Amino acid sequence: MLGAFFNNLKRYPWLLDSTLFILRAKMSRNFIRPLVYKFFEPSPADVALIRATPSLEAAMIRSTMETVAHTYAGLLRESQLYLDGVSLDLTGVTAPVLVWHGEEDGVVPLGEMKRRLAEVGIEPAEIRAFPGDGHCFVNKRHEEIFARLREG
Repeated sequence: MLGAFFNNLKRYPWLLDSTLFILRAKMSRNFIRPLVYKFFEPSPADVALIRATPSLEAAMIRSTMETVAHTYAGLLRESQLYLDGVSLDLTGVTAPVLVWHGEEDGVVPLGEMKRRLAEVGIEPAEIRAFPGDGHCFVNKRHEEIFARLREG
């Protein structure tokens, strides 16, 4: 069902705006919670992490509600850029690029991430894939990641 929704966005651009308007009107924790799980459905490692970490689930629900309550213009714009296939111009990036990714990420699979990096012409100085982790690996590995960033 979700795939059909996103496939129809190109044909009916008003669909996302209308859906986000309805989301804002119906917003409650009970309404948002299944949407969070639906988003991560392609990534079982993330579903397991969210279920095992009630504070993470609560933070995801709370931040989604706060964002949509404030405005959904950013979600609308990001979705439109995705649908339009807009690519980033990263030609001015001169610092070493470090890329960390969950091997079990079903939201943005590792192969897709590598394809997108090649597409925008980025050759990372380091690619690190975390075994068994999904899209939300930062929530589990933040201390390790921050330690690596401090190293420079």
